[in-house]
Formats: sequence, C-alpha cells, structure tokens
Amino acid sequence: MANFDFDDESDLPKGAPVAQMRTEDLTEHSVEALEARLVALKAEIKRTEQAIAEKGDARLSAERFFK
Repeated sequence: MANFDFDDESDLPKGAPVAQMRTEDLTEHSVEALEARLVALKAEIKRTEQAIAEKGDARLSAERFFK
C-alpha cells in the first residue's frame, strides 16, 4: 500500500479529490452537515477498500493462472 503524507500536497496524486477536501473550510458547515459528510466518507472508504480487495484477488488469480 502506498504511503501518502496528506499534510504534504506534493504527496497527493494530481487531481485527487482529497486535495480539495483537505483545504475546505469546515467551519462553514453545520454539525448535521459534518456528520452527513463523515457518513459519506466512511461509505467511500469501505467502497475503496472493496475495490482494492477485488483488484488484489484478480491479480492473485492472474498470477496463479500464468504460473
């Protein structure tokens, strides 16, 4: 897994949505909006973890096939 220092913008992939998110002023949002944002971010983390797992499974299957 790649290690990114999200405090250092140069470590962020170009055009990464997290780059824009980390500079957003959260003080403008209500508690309810921030809670909804957190729920959405956690769901996106789960979805991303699933995609990583699926890619890993596909890679392992391909490596086994071509041995």
